[in-house]
Amino acid sequence: YAFPKIPKDVDFSFKYSIFRRDVLFDGATFEGAALFIRATFEGDALFVEVTFEGSALFVEVTYEELAVFNEATFEGSAWFYRATFKDRASFDKATFKEHALFDGATFKGQASFDEATFKEHASFNDATFREYVSFDKATFNGHASFIRATFKVFVSFSATFKGNALFAGATFELANFGGKGEKCKFYSELSFSNTEFRRGLLIGIPSECFKLPSAEAEACRVQRIYYEREGRKDDADRMFARERRALRKAE
Repeated sequence: YAFPKIPKDVDFSFKYSIFRRDVLFDGATFEGAALFIRATFEGDALFVEVTFEGSALFVEVTYEELAVFNEATFEGSAWFYRATFKDRASFDKATFKEHALFDGATFKGQASFDEATFKEHASFNDATFREYVSFDKATFNGHASFIRATFKVFVSFSATFKGNALFAGATFELANFGGKGEKCKFYSELSFSNTEFRRGLLIGIPSECFKLPSAEAEACRVQRIYYEREGRKDDADRMFARERRALRKAE
């Protein structure tokens, strides 16, 4: 990993700070870059409806308790590089207008990105989710990268991927791409190369949810492999037939 270059327009620096009690930034606006590098929040950290007009760097930050960024707006790049969330983390309805980087982050409690909007590249490479995590109704307008990410319990996706969706080398315990009443949608390439599904996988997405036949074929391929491992021959055969149809369309 390349450590992020410190922005020149730094207005707020909390490097190495320790917040021993609950912290509430309700409706606050950070006009310049905000640096929370290697800071520690020992109480709840609440950034509700906050606007970061410059870059927001939460690099190697530790959140001991609840971390809430609901409806926060990140106008510049958002760095949560190697951040550690020891309790629940919530980014519901957050808007990331530039790059959102959660590379190497560790989520020890439940995490939620429901209805979050990622307008540029979103990266969760090498991130670890130790409890339930949800990306339901999230929208990824740029590429979404979960390369080598680890989901130890359960992940729910009913997200819309308008850029490439990359899950190469990821490890899933239980994964549901069927969502809650709303299907996952893929508008570009999809990769599950060298991905491991240990206990369960449900994609179950109709063909119309894939813009590219190659993406549909990839989804059918990993679903087929899982069915074969479970001994569900009829389901595996059905996925194989659908995979071949998609490949023919791609050709």
